[in-house]
Amino acid sequence: MRAWVTGAVVAGVLVHASAFAQDAVPATDAAACGEAAFAEAEVEARAFDDLEIAIPPGLTEPETIDRYLSELRAASERAAAAASRYEAVIRCRSGFWSSAAYARQGQIYETLARASRRSLPVVGRDRARAAVDVQTRPIDCLAVVRYVLVVRAARAGGFRTALTRAVLDALVRYPFAEAASCVVEQRTRDASFAPLTLADMAPYR
Repeated sequence: MRAWVTGAVVAGVLVHASAFAQDAVPATDAAACGEAAFAEAEVEARAFDDLEIAIPPGLTEPETIDRYLSELRAASERAAAAASRYEAVIRCRSGFWSSAAYARQGQIYETLARASRRSLPVVGRDRARAAVDVQTRPIDCLAVVRYVLVVRAARAGGFRTALTRAVLDALVRYPFAEAASCVVEQRTRDASFAPLTLADMAPYR
């Protein structure tokens, strides 16, 4: 079976957030730029929040698996496109809106990973699961890395929003060892990315 997670999907948007502003109220121009870009990005991304992958009945096992993986490839391309819209937000260099952009990118990739598991076909389920379990891990890591960036920025900047709280809730749903492994992999690309600690997953104060 062919992999449906391309190198561009996995690595293309792993950008470190070291340029985050440290205060909760960024400069006016950066904030205005970020807010406008975020609103524009949301138009496409919101349509992705309800992702469902449907496989028609009546196919043979090989046909079912091929169709399933084809649908996942298409969904991963849509996810990459939706997530890339938020790069314009990050370029505005507003700490607040960059944090929101990373949060939404993480949610997009988490949605993709969840949908891929939820829609496993009954026919050929074991074969499909074996492929998906291997291939969804990089997608989970895309979400985890962004969530870690967001909660660290929220703690450093002292800002709390419904989105940063939702991100922390999402991060703690991942087993610590699994999330830490994702961060270890990220550190091979960016040594300045600090290792995951239990403090990253602790409630905001």
